Amino acid sequence: MSTSDDDRYKKKVGENLRTLRNEMDLTQEEFVEIFNRKMKEKLKKTLSRGSYGPYEKGLRYPKKYIKLFAEFYGVTVGYLQGKELRYDLADIEKLTLNGRELSGKKLENALKYIEFLLADDD
Repeated sequence: MSTSDDDRYKKKVGENLRTLRNEMDLTQEEFVEIFNRKMKEKLKKTLSRGSYGPYEKGLRYPKKYIKLFAEFYGVTVGYLQGKELRYDLADIEKLTLNGRELSGKKLENALKYIEFLLADDD
């Protein structure tokens, strides 16, 4: 993996961590406290606010914590890295766009195409 790929993953993971935390209406301090409490059995070392901040800023990649972050938020590691959609196809039964409903095979094909576009290297 090249340095530009590393930087892209760090940035994307940071953006997704921040988005997920904000959706829960938590400060970084609150997130760290709750994360440490909920994941204490799985943590070798507790997460500090000082070590978490650079993950959200995309300055560091959370190698030791990424699986636990994904588990905490109920997403996949691939989603955190920007490689996958957040919602599993099985969770989406229909989609309405411009007043037209998309479901069944058409929806499945549309979501596969979206995943393809997201996987593109720009």
